[in-house]
Order: sequence, then structure tokens, then C-alpha cells
Amino acid sequence: MAEDTVTRDGSSVGTVRPATNYITWTALALMTVSSVASLRPAPTMAVYGLACVFLYVLPAIVFLVPTALVSAELASGWSGGVYRWVTEGISPIWASPLPSINSR
Repeated sequence: MAEDTVTRDGSSVGTVRPATNYITWTALALMTVSSVASLRPAPTMAVYGLACVFLYVLPAIVFLVPTALVSAELASGWSGGVYRWVTEGISPIWASPLPSINSR
């Protein structure tokens, strides 16, 4: 039988250590914004300066706040998540593809 290889920190190769660091809500928010807003248009947006901050915050508030309120209302009223909401609201045929279309 082969011996377990031990690394410098004393753990053996192949062992799974529990995660000690969790992502913060700030890091998650910045990762979400950066996934939508890439650096490609940065030189063009530099012309607008701090107005670009407003141009990112306004659509986020106009779209994400109502979406969060609707999701909170549906989650407090019915269990089952998006699949069940679509099944009862539209039809069972759309229950599977619609959540994946919505998340893109």
C-alpha cells in the first residue's frame, strides 16, 4: 500500500478541510456588478465621470428592488420556489425552462 503524502502544513493529500472563509455580502455585490459591467466600456464611460455611478445604481434600484419585493412576497406565501410559482401561475409546461431562462 502506498503511504499518504503529507504537505508542509501537515495535512495529507486528499483530505477535505472545511471552509474557513466565507464570502461577504459586499464582495458578492461587487462580483455581481462586475459580471454585468465589464471593463471594456471603461474608457467611454470615463467621459461621464461620476455620473456613471448613477447610471448603474438607478437601473439596479428600478429593477432589483421590485424583483426582491415580489420574490419575498411569493416566498412568504407559497413554498416551492420559482418552479411552483410558475407551475401554478402559468402552466406546468413552462415550469422547467422558465427559471433557467430567467436566470440568464
